[in-house]
Amino acid sequence: MALEERLKQVLAAALKTTECHLDTSATGRVGGVVIGSAFVGMSQTERQELIWKKLREQLTQGELIQIMALLTLTPEEASDLHEDSVDSP
Repeated sequence: MALEERLKQVLAAALKTTECHLDTSATGRVGGVVIGSAFVGMSQTERQELIWKKLREQLTQGELIQIMALLTLTPEEASDLHEDSVDSP
């Protein structure tokens, strides 16, 4: 299974109803945006600690080093970003 799909599965199971928009680079590294209501009320640091804890529990060291960046957003934050980009000229 591709790492991108594996990440989506792990995060969905760990965070419940999480939306992931991930991309794989030409070199096989994966990164993207993780959107979930589990992040409501949490700082970015707390969010990162949560997802990386879950990833370390489920992925191999080889898989972990292929993850380049994961931006964490609440559904409201994601909606605000989308509205801002639609409103921009």
